[in-house]
Amino acid sequence: MESKPQITIYLDDGVREPRISVSFKLEGNEFSKEYIWEKLRLEPSRFRTKVDWPVDSPDLHDKYKPGTTWELETGYEDCMSVSHQLEKIIERLIGKEATINQLCKE
Repeated sequence: MESKPQITIYLDDGVREPRISVSFKLEGNEFSKEYIWEKLRLEPSRFRTKVDWPVDSPDLHDKYKPGTTWELETGYEDCMSVSHQLEKIIERLIGKEATINQLCKE
């Protein structure tokens, strides 16, 4: 399993401020939502298993094959700085660093 912080910035010509979303993902071959709940006591914003992805293609490199994804996400917000969204994610993960590192080793 591995963790992946992600920042997405969406710019729309009609919007004065960018729309920013920050997410933190745990990705792996296969794990259960309940297992992560037991470890982190956090409900994900989104959870997908292999069967939720489009049909797996044998031509895909292993790195791009679908797996299980557990994600915390802020959702898109109009703002000029990403720090507000980062704080929302960090606040939920603070004190759980050792557990996240252990999950990544599994």
